[in-house]
Amino acid sequence: MTGPKSGPIAQLLAPGLFGAELYDHGQPLPLHPDEARHVAGAAQKRQRDFVLGRTCAHAALAQAGATVLVAGSSVFGAADPGAAVAALRTAAEVARSA
Repeated sequence: MTGPKSGPIAQLLAPGLFGAELYDHGQPLPLHPDEARHVAGAAQKRQRDFVLGRTCAHAALAQAGATVLVAGSSVFGAADPGAAVAALRTAAEVARSA
């Protein structure tokens, strides 16, 4: 991932806006189960596009200083709410460190 001030996408954004770029080299990328279910039946290429997009979205939110995750049904509708919270925390930490 490139930072908020580098790369072609960043050059298109007005000051105060954040973006993220990710080049697909087949690297493993985490995807929250509640996000994964949206593309569970999709073709492999579509699933990969989705995970790349979500990874960039998480990174851009972290750059913008997002410190709160609104989970709602992601947690309360999960079979194991504790595991859902843990997965959200992991996704936030991965995005924050990117």
